[in-house]
Amino acid sequence: MAGFTVVLCFVFVCAALLDPASNEDPAGTSGFFVVMTVVVYLFCAFAFNSCIGVYQDGLLIKNIFVESEIPWSSIARFSGDDRVVVELHDGTRIRTWAVQAANGARMTGRVSRVDRVVDEMHGWLETRSSGGTSSKYVRRYAVLGWWQYGLVVLVALFGLLWWSWL
Repeated sequence: MAGFTVVLCFVFVCAALLDPASNEDPAGTSGFFVVMTVVVYLFCAFAFNSCIGVYQDGLLIKNIFVESEIPWSSIARFSGDDRVVVELHDGTRIRTWAVQAANGARMTGRVSRVDRVVDEMHGWLETRSSGGTSSKYVRRYAVLGWWQYGLVVLVALFGLLWWSWL
């Protein structure tokens, strides 16, 4: 999904550069595409900022609108079909956006990132279920890495610089 975001922002900037109407109204047309690039970037930065933070005393799950802190003692198990699901002792199921299975892996029956993360989370659950007192950071699974945000920022800056030259 991060690659899609970068490509989409790049397409907006290229459209601003190649639009024949930009010769008549360069600031207006290019400005529109630059603004759209920034809007797409902000949306993606918000929507794809999901993560699963693994700590000594539990999990921090960030989805698009909800952030949950779950102690290890509340977690019954993990499962995953198309994404990682945290199942609590009270029957609550929390689906995470951070780790999703690739369609290719699902269609061919290969082990996906979801399967690997679920196995790793079961290992964490077995070793941490006694309830640690430290909140030391252990691991983070996320949709986007910082380098991917950086690519989008570079594309948006390129668009803004182009707009300022007109």
